[in-house]
Amino acid sequence: MADRPTLNSDAVARALHGAFCRGASSEELLGLAASKMHAAGPPYDGVHMFSASPTGNLRLIAESGHSTDPGAPTSSSGMRQQAVIEKTNLYVPRFDPLGNHPAQRGAARSLLVVLIRRHNEVLGEIQIESELPDGFNLVEQSAVVRVANALAVLL
Repeated sequence: MADRPTLNSDAVARALHGAFCRGASSEELLGLAASKMHAAGPPYDGVHMFSASPTGNLRLIAESGHSTDPGAPTSSSGMRQQAVIEKTNLYVPRFDPLGNHPAQRGAARSLLVVLIRRHNEVLGEIQIESELPDGFNLVEQSAVVRVANALAVLL
């Protein structure tokens, strides 16, 4: 990966702002973000958007790419909750089938979880699965954080 991210976070933020100005709902904004991020191509192979309740429970709102069963217990569902509990973004660069983070689907090789938050309040979460091992360098992670920050302003 180069110094430039695959994801053009500025373009995603502009699209989100335009949709917001046209009256898009929170669900529509999350769906738009998921589709724009997935359209960037690898490493954005599966993009899942979750909203958080005041108690910290996560609900799948939108996804693009790899689909997930929101009720199925998976390693990534545990990571989603871990991110909310710890109030921090998480990155697993390499799934280890024998370790703590086995892939929930054979194709997923790395996982990035970024919180959508306004100050200390967790509004939701972006979960991205990549078919590439170590798919998200710091430049890509920063691009996803910028999208999460844009969503935090608009949701």
